[in-house]
Amino acid sequence: MKNLLLVDGDLLLTKGDVALVEGDAELAQTLRTELETAQGEWFLDIDMGLDREPFESKPTNEEAIRTALTAVVTSHPQIESIESLELILDKSIRTLAVSFTARKVDGETIMMQEVGLNGG
Repeated sequence: MKNLLLVDGDLLLTKGDVALVEGDAELAQTLRTELETAQGEWFLDIDMGLDREPFESKPTNEEAIRTALTAVVTSHPQIESIESLELILDKSIRTLAVSFTARKVDGETIMMQEVGLNGG
């Protein structure tokens, strides 16, 4: 599948044309976008995105965070399972970076490193 290429949330134009992305790069872009979007934020699909409640609860419940992240990633039709998931939480500046390796339905893996989820 092909999609519009986003760089820092903006469309990339090259020589006046919109750049496209496909393959694993498109899958990674889609997963990153869904993880960085709060569930209910996108009015055309209120089910898309990450349930932010586990990230905002105190005390921090890492298991609930892992469950929410896993739900988003494995909801994608190209993803079969998550093989590893690392949380890098910095409570002093309220940030969370997520790195994971997911197994695709074709048996290959895709790795994403340090997807930033800011607490605001």
